Amino acid sequence: MGSEHEYASASPKGVTVDESFSDEHNTATLEKKKVPWWAYIWDYEPGRSPEERVFIQKLDIFLITMLSLGYFIKNLDQTNISNAFVSGMKEDLQMNGNEINLIDTAWTVGYVVGQIPSQIVLTKVRPSIWVPSCELLWTVLTFCLAAAKTSNHIMDGIISLPICIAGFFFLPDLPENTRAFYLNENDRDLARKRMASVGRAPRTKLGRSAFKRIFGRWHVYFLTILYIVFINIGPSSSVNPFSLWLKAKGETVEKINIIPTAASAVQLVLTVSFAIISDAIRHRASVMSVSTFLGGFAALILAIWNVPDGLKWFAFLLQRASVPYGPLSMSWTNEICGADAEERAIVIGIMNSLGYAFNAWVPILTYPQVDAPRFKKGFIFSTVAFGAQAAITASVAYLYKREKKNRGIAKRDEEGVTAPASVPNVE
Repeated sequence: MGSEHEYASASPKGVTVDESFSDEHNTATLEKKKVPWWAYIWDYEPGRSPEERVFIQKLDIFLITMLSLGYFIKNLDQTNISNAFVSGMKEDLQMNGNEINLIDTAWTVGYVVGQIPSQIVLTKVRPSIWVPSCELLWTVLTFCLAAAKTSNHIMDGIISLPICIAGFFFLPDLPENTRAFYLNENDRDLARKRMASVGRAPRTKLGRSAFKRIFGRWHVYFLTILYIVFINIGPSSSVNPFSLWLKAKGETVEKINIIPTAASAVQLVLTVSFAIISDAIRHRASVMSVSTFLGGFAALILAIWNVPDGLKWFAFLLQRASVPYGPLSMSWTNEICGADAEERAIVIGIMNSLGYAFNAWVPILTYPQVDAPRFKKGFIFSTVAFGAQAAITASVAYLYKREKKNRGIAKRDEEGVTAPASVPNVE
């Protein structure tokens, strides 16, 4: 975020910018200038200094790369059992009941137990130490799975290990304590200023007052409900209705593994597109509602089931349009809780923990493997759940808008000015 002087200097010739106005007013003046089409895709900010631009590029190279690779190995190691199940494991191990659901439940229980303690640890321990350590333990356990008489997990472990080691060096920690080799002192100072400019509070001591503060606000309750609904809106990760439908149709193992990747491509394109659009229009709830509608429409088609095969193919591919809702909800949570670092960490931990606590048993009831490929009650449940997701999204949007309005009024009263208060304009 550039300073007020930077905004003034970036204004068109002959236009005077009153520096007593908020950053939002200055930004609005800049936006009157014609914005290039690529501005919505890559690194456009008229008030950004060359130093800040270099700083952002460093984060793109190291932090985003590390996060992307970390999510890749997590997803690779977590979903490989789904591919194995439809590729012969079901028959080889005689998994004719709901064993695949129970395997997912075993994984989920461990995930839930560690979630909130991990979030608390992150308020005390550097992310560059804690996160790679967790990934390293995950990698060791992945190697151990090779004892299940297969070499596949050895390959997964070989892929994961170098990424874990890189995390110790590439993750930059927090602006107030970063030791990343690629950030100089000017970068660190700039990072702290950027956090302050958008109202992101630094960490403070986590004590009784913090918990009282956190549970005295609406954030933790509504955002947790929102995430519980999202996490449990479909089957567990190892139960893929698309793959099971293809298997029931008698497709070859090769096709069963390859064709569903088209749905992953839909997810990839929409995740990136929705992220860009939500940043451009500064309204998370609207984009999240589009994701909800698309997912709900697909679930409705599959709940009806007796439709032409072409429409069924379309629905299975469109199902993954609901996935971008998750990353957007986390971005939204970070913005809603941005003024309180402890609240941000604890709320995200509670959201994840309770979301997956329900996920340990809800999919067993809604999407048991024995119902494949029809999953009648599962698709009906998903259709209703998408309606609930739309309602809770609208509720959070309303409460956040009201909170920002009250926060803006309080700030104007405190400062004794009539100019618009500098409140982040993200809904």
